[in-house]
Amino acid sequence: MRSNDVAAIVLILVLAIPSVCFGSGFYTADQSAKATGLGTANVASVDDASAAYFNPAALVDLDGANITGGVAVYDITGQFKSDNGTNAQLEDSLIPLPYLHAAVKTSEKTAIGLAVVSDFGLATDWEDDWEGRFITGATYAESQAITINPVFAYKISQRLSVAAGPILRYFSFDLQNQVPNLLGGYGVGPAVAETGSQVEGEDWGYGFSVALKAQLTEAIHFGVSYRSKTEHTLSGDFTIDDQGVNGYTNCPIEAEVTLPAYADIGLSWHRDRWTVSAAVLWTQWSDYDELKVTFGQTQGVAGLNQTDGYTMTTSWDDTWTYKLGVEYALNPTWSLRGGIIYDPTPVPDDTLDPLVPVGDRLDFTFGLGFDRGAWHIDAAYLLVTSENRRFDNANGDFSAWGMQSVSGEFEDFVTHALAISASYRF
Repeated sequence: MRSNDVAAIVLILVLAIPSVCFGSGFYTADQSAKATGLGTANVASVDDASAAYFNPAALVDLDGANITGGVAVYDITGQFKSDNGTNAQLEDSLIPLPYLHAAVKTSEKTAIGLAVVSDFGLATDWEDDWEGRFITGATYAESQAITINPVFAYKISQRLSVAAGPILRYFSFDLQNQVPNLLGGYGVGPAVAETGSQVEGEDWGYGFSVALKAQLTEAIHFGVSYRSKTEHTLSGDFTIDDQGVNGYTNCPIEAEVTLPAYADIGLSWHRDRWTVSAAVLWTQWSDYDELKVTFGQTQGVAGLNQTDGYTMTTSWDDTWTYKLGVEYALNPTWSLRGGIIYDPTPVPDDTLDPLVPVGDRLDFTFGLGFDRGAWHIDAAYLLVTSENRRFDNANGDFSAWGMQSVSGEFEDFVTHALAISASYRF
């Protein structure tokens, strides 16, 4: 494959990667159908080009050149059941998440790789007239991170290898909600009951990744992979549909946000046709403590609601996610896989909002692998179940505006996902 062809494929995938409201928080681990089938517990057992993402130190165990690409498609449903007796539905849509990995063995002890993934993202689309529509981002919220991670791997000995590389991460967000016309009775702005508003921005950030793989015994392998946090100062715009409502007008903005570091640590056991893998994922969500928005010009009316910006406080907790995966080789061609994931929510009750309304998750995965010559085809199904969450905090308190506060239950959140990927060995 010519280098120009590879560059074109990378560019197409980067432009196509969307966001997905998936998981506790908004970290997305499904960057390979084979990994999804194993409950993404494969940090110590990855054996294709997706090692560039899951454990770059394993790249030195591959031969020649390898490429893996694929897509996972998500269908997410849920609702908000208000204490006042009304229900609001999360809009139903299919969300594709593509990814690309490449690897080349450069010598007996060295290898290089590239991962292009969307490891952070959310998308929530609520009904435009639901009662929580005045909360920031409550009618539509989207964010996406596109992470480009070249890596270099080195084999220290027959049983130990390491890897490292830079991270280039693009991050964007789009938050939309309705705004009540609180000053219309004072003759400020147009005579409308409410209007729509939007805040959006984008930025590139930088970080690094490191990884290690060790063969503890002939049957037991250990792996760890770490990616650092990235800090972003996003440039964008604030727009309001009816300019002048509450004294607000369109203007540029800057926003500051930190995407957290995460580390995947695991063991795998191989015997005959069986592989059993267990892993824990640590995510430093405490670094994602706020989203601070600064307006390019002062908004509002002096002495009433004048402001230079606002801060969305999250105060999320660090989490440990527990993963278990099993693979059985039926024969040299076909493999069966299964996995289970317990993923606790990082979102405390005090800062719960409609953007990430899910609770602790229990996920189940099933996968199938087909190996023939230079090709390896994988498919997987993922079922994500989430506990209900009680919503009754300051985010829904509109009493200062002389309006009824919003409280109730976020419930019945379920995700179905299908993933397929193909790997080719040159």
